[in-house]
This record gives sequence, C-alpha cells and structure tokens, in this order.
Amino acid sequence: MMALAHQQSCFAVIVVAAAALCIPVSVSAFSLSKIGEQALIHNSCAHPLRATIERDGLFWPSSSPNYGRIERSSTISDEDDDELFDEEEFVLASTLDAVVKIYATHSDPDFLIPWQKRQQTTSTSSGFVIDVPGIGLRVMTNAHSVEYGSVVQVQRRGDDEKHAAIVEAVGNECDLALLRVDSLFSPQNDDQFQPFAMPIGPLPALQDDVEVIGYPAGGDSLCVTKGVVSRIEMQEYAQAGASLLAMQIDAAINPGNSGGPVVNDALEVVGVAFQGIDEESIENVGYVVPASVVR
Repeated sequence: MMALAHQQSCFAVIVVAAAALCIPVSVSAFSLSKIGEQALIHNSCAHPLRATIERDGLFWPSSSPNYGRIERSSTISDEDDDELFDEEEFVLASTLDAVVKIYATHSDPDFLIPWQKRQQTTSTSSGFVIDVPGIGLRVMTNAHSVEYGSVVQVQRRGDDEKHAAIVEAVGNECDLALLRVDSLFSPQNDDQFQPFAMPIGPLPALQDDVEVIGYPAGGDSLCVTKGVVSRIEMQEYAQAGASLLAMQIDAAINPGNSGGPVVNDALEVVGVAFQGIDEESIENVGYVVPASVVR
C-alpha cells in the first residue's frame, strides 16, 4: 500500500507539471524530454549563437553568410576609392604642371626714330599648355605678354631650366598668343616631363566658382586664387581697343597673372586672365577672356 501511494503521488506531481505546461496527461516522461529538446533546438535555430571577431574596434559575427561578401565588397570599394583619389591627385598635379611661367625681353620700336629701338624691358607672365587641333601642343598666353619680344622663354613649375619659345601666332584683338617650345614638346626630349594639355571647358554661369592659376608678383612659386563669376558682357580689350565678350571675376588678378588659365571645378579652362582695373577705389575686379573667345 505504501508503494502504491508513492506511485500515485509521483503521478500527481507529473499531472500538475503537465497541466502547468499545457501538456496532455497521457504524455510520458520520455515525450516531455523530447519536447524539451525540440524546444531547445527551435530556440537555438531562431537565435543561433555566433562567434564574434573584433575589427576596427567593433565586434562582428564571424558566421554571417554575407560577411565574406560584405568584406570583399568593402575591400573593393576601398581600392576603388584609393584609385579614384590617386587619379584626382594625378589630374590636379598634371594641371598645375601645365601652367608655365613666361619670361620676355621687350624691344619696343621708336616710331619717331624708326631706325632705332627703345631701351629693352623685361617682364614675367603666365601661360598654359593646350592641344591645338592639327598643330599640336602649344603654350597659350596673352598677346601683350610677348609683344615686341626679342627673347621669350618658358619655365616649368619646379624647374630651374628656361626653354626658348617662338611666338607662332598673335591675336591682338582678343589679346591671345600661341608659343611653340620645341625643346619642351619635342619627342626627342630626354626629360621625364610629360606635357599635359589642359581641356577647354564651357562658358560658366554667374556665381560659378573659378580659380586663377599663374605666377603673379609677390613670389616665385605657382599661385592659385579663387573667386566667382561676377559679370559676363562686352568689354573693351586694352590691347587693341576691340570690344569682345569678357568675363569679370572677383578673384585677384595681379601683374604676372596675365595669360594664366582660369579653371572651373572640373579643372577645365573657362578663360584666360588678361587685365584688371588699376584704381585705388576699385577692388576685386579682374577680366578674363572667356572660353568662347579662346576657341
């Protein structure tokens, strides 16, 4: 009788536990253990435990099926970013190298005594390399920079050597000139300098950002000033008195900037600096030969 009472009490405990778990009474202890294992397996599948690894100071799951793909794609993205950054640096360095300093010795004629010349004068200005269709690489600058030039020389950025230049074409109306520099652009040039022709861009709009690159007075190294397009209208060019389209910007244009390129954000030439207003009451006014006239 005592053994029977003990079995009944154990069965009562199982019944109470089963009722609490909402399990039928006919379920055996073996079934309970199986259900518990299945529940544990279900919970482990729903929330699997994953090992973690530390990367960049953060903890990441190492067993994610997409982790390897994400890591590979991020690696490719980083490489693409590095290549893009290197390409932008190369274009910027090539653009700056395409801007040269021009030394000119002027021998102005004396129109009262035509058989004599006035005392020689010297000047420095700026220029840049362009690719003229059907002709090749040339240096563009202002006409007044090489006017009556008996000796014209070109110097690259960071180089002490000066290369002799020949004035090949002059447009006084638009104040532009083309120089041929055989020692700089010759295929037999042993120098590692690779000429970079600056592209001619479109005519900018008002308030567009522009940069003036050149060798103005006040130093020997390359100088870059930034501004915006303030006005685009017909202006009288001081070189020949002709009225042509001109672009006014608020970037500083000082003596020595003449002939230097004015570029946009894409480093395209949108104009050529050529003159300013020499009055104390007027500031931040510089004039540029626009790209439409350069073409």
